[in-house]
Amino acid sequence: MPGPARPPAWQPDARKRCAWCLGSALYVRYHDEEWGVPVHDDRTLFEFLILEGAQAGLSWSTILNKRANYRRAFDGFDPERIARYGARRKAVLLADAGIVRNRLKIEAAVQNARSALAVRERYGSLNAYLWRFVDGRPIRNRWRRVGQYRPAPRSPIPWQTTSGVQVFASSAPQFATLSCRRWGWRTITW
Repeated sequence: MPGPARPPAWQPDARKRCAWCLGSALYVRYHDEEWGVPVHDDRTLFEFLILEGAQAGLSWSTILNKRANYRRAFDGFDPERIARYGARRKAVLLADAGIVRNRLKIEAAVQNARSALAVRERYGSLNAYLWRFVDGRPIRNRWRRVGQYRPAPRSPIPWQTTSGVQVFASSAPQFATLSCRRWGWRTITW
C-alpha cells in the first residue's frame, strides 16, 4: 500500500525557512542546500561571481531559473575559457535567450574571469583569496526576529583593488553583501 502523498516541495514542512524561498521548488532546494553553506570550491565560487553579476536589477529566482543555461553558455564556468572570450563569443552570448542578454553583464563576466585567474596566480586560489577576508570562518548570526537583522555596513572584501590588482567588476552595489551570504560567509539563523 502506498504511503501518504508528499506535499509539493515549495509548501512549508517542519523545517524553518526564510519566507523569500517559498515560491518554487527550485528556490526551496537552493535555500535548503546552498544558501549560507560555506563554499570552498573555486569553480563554484566563480560561478556565483558570474551569477551575482547577472542578477543586478533582477530577482535571484530569475537567475536560478536560468542557471543551467548560464552553465552551458559560459562553458561550465571555466574561467580559463571565459577569459579568452572575444567579440564573436560575446555576440553569441548577447543572442542567447537562455541568459540575461546585457552587454555590461557579459563584459563583467569576462573581466571577472580574467581577474579570477590573476587572483589565483597571486594567491594560489580564488578560495584562499576570498576566505582570507573573514579569517577562513563564516560569520554566524543568531537573530530571533527579522527586525534584529541589520545589513553589513560594507563588504569585508576590497572588490576593486587588492595590492594594486584590479579584482572584480559588478554593476550592482549589493553584489558584495549578497555574495558573502551565498558563499556562506555571513549566515542568518532564525
